[in-house]
Amino acid sequence: MRAAVTDKFESDDMDIHRNHILGWMKELWNKWRGQLHAKYVKGKPIQEALKNVPKGVDKKQWEWLVKEYFSTESFQARSNRNAANRTKLKMLHHIGSKPIREIIYQKAEKMANYQIWQLFSSRLARRITHLLILKQSRNMLKSRNWCSPNRHFLA
Repeated sequence: MRAAVTDKFESDDMDIHRNHILGWMKELWNKWRGQLHAKYVKGKPIQEALKNVPKGVDKKQWEWLVKEYFSTESFQARSNRNAANRTKLKMLHHIGSKPIREIIYQKAEKMANYQIWQLFSSRLARRITHLLILKQSRNMLKSRNWCSPNRHFLA
């Protein structure tokens, strides 16, 4: 597998990045294997799971994965423990693959923009109110009805 990566990408210092590449490959492999389990094995009898071989997976490799990995006691215990822990969560994780630091930054940016808008809109509202009062005052002065006792200042 590493040979496929080194053949695809040319770099003089590929050995420096070896641990990072292997870690990333491991993470991708685990995610893919988890997706296969969720889609083809979970909640189904073993015989049905064995018959339903996913595209791109060799039949013998699929049989090994279902029989020797997904069916083991340690995998089942870990799966049940993780499922139980997930039900205990009060708030589910729905942010996807975006890093949490990026989400925090975006929330802070949105909050800052909202606060700026509040400040701007309150100043704008005061300015508009001031201009309306001036306009009504000028209109009242022009019409010479400004002394009328039944006249309201702001209509």
